[in-house]
Amino acid sequence: MEGTCKALARLLQEGFCEYDEASESVFVVRMASFQIAPSLKTGDKRILGLQREVEKMQPAVLRERFIATYSEAFKLGDAGKNASPLQAPCKPLPSQEQEQEQEQELASPQAALPPATASPAKTGTRLPGDWTLPDEWRAWAIEARPDLDVGTVADSFHDFWVAKPGKDGRKADWFATWRNWVRNQKPAGSMFAAKSANSTFAGAI
Repeated sequence: MEGTCKALARLLQEGFCEYDEASESVFVVRMASFQIAPSLKTGDKRILGLQREVEKMQPAVLRERFIATYSEAFKLGDAGKNASPLQAPCKPLPSQEQEQEQEQELASPQAALPPATASPAKTGTRLPGDWTLPDEWRAWAIEARPDLDVGTVADSFHDFWVAKPGKDGRKADWFATWRNWVRNQKPAGSMFAAKSANSTFAGAI
């Protein structure tokens, strides 16, 4: 279980999948592109069948993420013209669209998102070079891992992510990334304490 949790945390950090803790469900973001097809043409009979399967997906938050990800490729908005959950604007996961959600809440708490066929939103931002550990994050870390030197962990977190190149250095929810980082730290005093929790993951699920 410990190894599985660590592997899952690394996959979440890399954006390979998303996890709903309440239902213990995992959404592997690009899997349907391989299981079904990269895209479906309008009129493909598989679209109606796919729509029925999507409407049964649980939990709702991951169903909405699936629709937001594949609505254009799989023509989910064209699958039927009756009132259908697939035709309603989809609310993205907070971990994926936190900034967009905050802007919408300021404008109107009930504001609908762009149609499902709109271009995908940005995938994240980089950690600022002058980042310092927020008090809320520090309090969470102290409560979750009282065995750690939180200041040292924050320094390693900052140095690692500021230096991380390319898309791997962009995250949609830095607080979630911090929580995973803290959870993955080796206990203080162990022979592996100096090893980063973000060391290369050699396994696969």
